[in-house]
Amino acid sequence: MSLEEPRDLREHVRAGLSDREVEGQLRSAVDRWKAPWRLPWRWMMVVGIGVATAAALITSSRLEKAEVRPPPTNEPTPRVAQPPVFAPGSAPADLVIAGEEARPADLFADSVGIQLWVAEDQPRADWVTSRLAELGVRHVIHSATSKHGAKFTHAAVPRNVRVHVMRKDHTLALPTLFERMGDRLAAVHQGWTFDKNWRWRSTMDAAWAARVRDNLQALWQSRRPGIAIVGPSVRYPFEAGLVGDLSPWVDMGSFSPHNAPQRPGVPYLDEELAGMRRVYGDKPMVTESIGYCTGPGIRGVSEAVQARYLARVLLEHFNRGIVRTFIEGLLDRKIVQRDLETLCGLVRADGTPKPSFAAIQALIEATADPGSGAAASGRLSYQIEDAPPELHRTLLVKRDGRFLLILWLEIDSADGEESRTVRLTYGKTTREVAVSDAPVVVEIVP
Repeated sequence: MSLEEPRDLREHVRAGLSDREVEGQLRSAVDRWKAPWRLPWRWMMVVGIGVATAAALITSSRLEKAEVRPPPTNEPTPRVAQPPVFAPGSAPADLVIAGEEARPADLFADSVGIQLWVAEDQPRADWVTSRLAELGVRHVIHSATSKHGAKFTHAAVPRNVRVHVMRKDHTLALPTLFERMGDRLAAVHQGWTFDKNWRWRSTMDAAWAARVRDNLQALWQSRRPGIAIVGPSVRYPFEAGLVGDLSPWVDMGSFSPHNAPQRPGVPYLDEELAGMRRVYGDKPMVTESIGYCTGPGIRGVSEAVQARYLARVLLEHFNRGIVRTFIEGLLDRKIVQRDLETLCGLVRADGTPKPSFAAIQALIEATADPGSGAAASGRLSYQIEDAPPELHRTLLVKRDGRFLLILWLEIDSADGEESRTVRLTYGKTTREVAVSDAPVVVEIVP
C-alpha cells in the first residue's frame, strides 16, 4: 500500500460512495500502511525500557560504592543554614562609643532607589508619578531602553529623579541610549544578557566570560561625563572566577543579594559582598535589586514584616558602604495572589500604599538634608546601657549639627513587634529609648 492510496480515495467520492463508505476505505488504507511498522516499534519500546532499567541498576550500584567527594571549588555550592550573627538570649551589656564619626544624613537619603517595571507600570503612569513624589526617592532603575520606555520615563518619572538604565540589549548603540534618555540618565548598568535570544546564564564558559569583558570594555570606552558605568551583578563564585577582574572598566560594581524571606542582616549578605570584591576590588558597590514580596509561599512575608525588613535592608547596606540600594518594585505588578514575584511593591495593585511605603518615606524624610557646599560632618560620644547584642545602629549628622542615631534590633520579625528599652546617654543627657525590629530615629542636639 503506497502513501498515495488514501489521497486517491477522493476519486471514490466522485463515484457516488457515501461518507461512511469513504471513511471505511480511508481507515482500511491507513491501517494497512501502519501494519508493517507496528511490530518493530513495539519491540523497540520493550528493548529501550529494558536498557534504561539495566543502566539505572548499574548506576545505582556504582553510586553506593562511590566515594563521597566535595564539589569542585569552581562550582557553586549549596547554601547551608547558618546560625544567626547574634546568639538569642545573650545577656545585654553597656555599649560605650567614644568619638564615633557620623556620616552625612543626606548621603543615606540619596542611597535609596526604586526599581520600576515599565511594561506593567505604563498603564498606571499617574500613580508612578504621584507615588514617587510622595516617597521622596531620588533614583529609579529600569531596563526599558526602547522609544516607548524612554517616553514613559520622561512622562512618569518626576524631573528631580535620576534614571538608571539596565542595558540588557547589547545591540543598542550607546549614543542612541543617551539621546533617548537625555539629561535624565545617571548611570548605565551592564546586564548579563549577551545575545538576542535573551538566554540568561545558559552558556557560562570562557567564551561567555570573554563576551562579558568585551561588552563592558566597549561600554566603558563610549562613556560620557556625568554618567556612571556600573558593572554586571555577579551572584555565584564560579561566575566571579570566569569573568575575573572587571574593575578597570567600571565606576561601580553591582550585586543583587536574594535573601528573602530571611532578615536583612544574615551572614549571606557579607559573604556575597566579599565575593564581589574578587570582581570589582575597592570600587563602590550598588545593590541592583532587592525586595521582600508580600504573599503566600515559603519566600513570602506579611506586609508588616516587609515594612521592617526593607527599612532595615537600606540601613544594613548603607552601613556596609553600599552607595545605592534599589528596592524591587514601586507598584505590585498584579492583583493575582498566586504569583509571589508580582507582589514585591511598596504600593498595592489597587494604588493604595503598603506599610513599607510609609516606613521608607519616613526614613527619607528624616534623613534628607540637601544643600550646597561641604558635606555635614561630626563626631559623637555616647553610651547605651543594657544594649542587647542584636542592637544595630547608624549614626548620621545634618548640616545644622544635629545627630541622628538610628537604632533597631536585627532579629527575625513577625507580625507582632518586639520591643526593648535601653538607656541612652550623651553629654549630660540620659533618656530611655524603646528599640524594636523597626528602626527608630533618635535626634540628638549636642
